[in-house]
Amino acid sequence: MPIFDLGFTHLAHPWERQGMPVTGPSIKGVLFEPVVADVLGLVEAGRLTETELEDRLPATDLAFLGSKPNAALWYPIETYTRLLELLVSVEGSPRPQQYLWQRGARAAERLIDRGLYSQLNASVETWGEKTGRIMVTLAPAIYNFGQWSSSLLAEGAQLTIEAIDVEPFPEVSRTIVEGFIETIMARALGAPVQVKSERPTPGRIVFHGRARS
Repeated sequence: MPIFDLGFTHLAHPWERQGMPVTGPSIKGVLFEPVVADVLGLVEAGRLTETELEDRLPATDLAFLGSKPNAALWYPIETYTRLLELLVSVEGSPRPQQYLWQRGARAAERLIDRGLYSQLNASVETWGEKTGRIMVTLAPAIYNFGQWSSSLLAEGAQLTIEAIDVEPFPEVSRTIVEGFIETIMARALGAPVQVKSERPTPGRIVFHGRARS
C-alpha cells in the first residue's frame, strides 16, 4: 500500500487543501511529516491496520493521513501528540523514554547532516552560547506558541533553556527535545553531555544541560 494512500483523502481539511493557515497551537510540517510517515509505515509493515487506526484516532486526525504534509505549513499540536503517542504504544515498548530520546537525537543528526548547523564547530568557551541560540531561534520556527530563552550557569559549565507559556506542549515531546538538545550540545562541545528537564508548572519547562563528568 503506497504511503499517503489509505483512503482518508476524502477527509482532508479544506484549509490544508487551500493552503490556509491552521488556528490554535500548532507544529511545523517539517516535524509533523515524519510522524505521519512513521504511522503509515506501521500500516505498510502490517503492525497496524486501517481499522485499528480508525478505532484509535478521531476523524480529524485521520484526515491528515490522506496526503503528504507540507513542511512549510502548520499542523495541530493535538493531532501530532496523538500520532506520536500511537507510535510510542506500538514501537516504544519496553523503553518508551529511550524511544522518544532517540527520535530527538535522529532529528538533530538530520539537521546537522544537512549543514544547517555549521556554527556548531564551537570552542569550549562558546558551545553553550551557540547551542542556546540555536534552540531559542529554532523553537519559534517549529511551535507557534511559547517563549524560549537560554542562559549559562556555573561559569559557562551548564546550559539552561527555559520555555514559558507552553501549556499545549506535549509531555512526549519533552524527552524528544532532551535528545535533540543533547545531540546538538555533544556535537558542539565534542564531548559527552547530559540533558534533563523539569516541568514545574504546565506552562513552564526547563532543560538543563552539562558536560558529563
